[in-house]
Amino acid sequence: MKIKTIIAAFALMLSCSLSAQTQQWFSKGDVSVRAGWSISPVAMAGDFADDREQLPFGLNYIYRDYHKDIKSTGNFNLAADYTFNEWITVSLYASYAGFSRDMYSGISGKRRSTEKGFAICAVPHFRFTYYGTELLRAYGTLGVGYIYYNGFPSSNAAVAIQFNPAGIEFGRKFFGYAEIGFGTIYMGINAGIGYRF
Repeated sequence: MKIKTIIAAFALMLSCSLSAQTQQWFSKGDVSVRAGWSISPVAMAGDFADDREQLPFGLNYIYRDYHKDIKSTGNFNLAADYTFNEWITVSLYASYAGFSRDMYSGISGKRRSTEKGFAICAVPHFRFTYYGTELLRAYGTLGVGYIYYNGFPSSNAAVAIQFNPAGIEFGRKFFGYAEIGFGTIYMGINAGIGYRF
């Protein structure tokens, strides 16, 4: 199912980028770097909490330790882009998201400890430009890579998939950008700034 979804997303963005193939705003070999922030996915915070709860019966359950809300740094991300032509750019994307929650004693109600964890990932992206001028570019991205969870109930690596169907970049050398996307890394809006060399 995931493979079919990736192929469908790839075909959609490729067809949308056909109109950009006649535009001459780009310079082949352009390199840019970007830094941004987004809200961490709720699913990732849920994974951080999984398998820590006890079954709802017995004294162990009644007097179990409990936690308050999970806190997150959000998702900090960096990317380096290389422009191949007027409609396709390859990016290497890396991100970090931290999580923590305070644990309280079920008997005294006092804070007992703080559990911490983080997720880091590296995901190559293909970026398909739908429309481009010197000042404004509209695009979509699709990326598949790896994410590593540490401090979660099961610390391990997993496949990360991120699909951003709509993004906008505005500016020349210094630019801002905003993307709407969903996937392993974030869901919602990712925004930040960048510099083109």
